[in-house]
Amino acid sequence: MDVSDMTLVKLCLLALGILIGAAVSEKHKKTVVVVAVLIFSVTYIPVMVKFFVGMAEKKELDA
Repeated sequence: MDVSDMTLVKLCLLALGILIGAAVSEKHKKTVVVVAVLIFSVTYIPVMVKFFVGMAEKKELDA
């Protein structure tokens, strides 16, 4: 799996999220938003930490 495959997977998941968000009733939107923010935070922060650590290591190797 290369970068273009991962890009397609991410776009598919984004489209799925938009479709699900559009289908949620007003009564449940707040709950869905809170859950989505929690899931985003739990998954995005570790990925970004790993990314920045990798970038710092690459910068040290290049220097």
